[in-house]
Amino acid sequence: MKQTLFLLLLIFGLHYGAQSQDPACETNKSKFNTIYIEGFGTSLGVTLNYERIVPFNQDKIYGSVGGGLGLVGFYFAPKLQANLLFGHRNFFELGMAGLIIEQTVGPALKVGYRFQRFDKSGLSFQANVVAIFLGDDFLYLPGVALGYSF
Repeated sequence: MKQTLFLLLLIFGLHYGAQSQDPACETNKSKFNTIYIEGFGTSLGVTLNYERIVPFNQDKIYGSVGGGLGLVGFYFAPKLQANLLFGHRNFFELGMAGLIIEQTVGPALKVGYRFQRFDKSGLSFQANVVAIFLGDDFLYLPGVALGYSF
């Protein structure tokens, strides 16, 4: 049941984000693409991720959707995620992610900080705390990510 609810929320977030993109933001040469490497956090190991920022409000609220491929132990694990970003350049971040390990979806909730500029290409940094649901248990992990926005 938790997995079904999580996947429905993720699909709704992707659908809503795709429809709410503001074309005016695209014409100002904003840098809404990010590639980054994440350690621990939603990945349980190390993941290579891509995200696309979706503006909801040009001033303060953004969403991001993306995914990655991680290495958990000896397994490659795909990951999907959706985040809400509040702020400008220095963001408060709330997010959901799903990490698929051996045919099991491990849903996760994320709270953290993100530094990312939209006015020019450059460094992106994230630090967060994640709660991963594993059956009846929660696993709490810190996470960090370093990447490049373009």
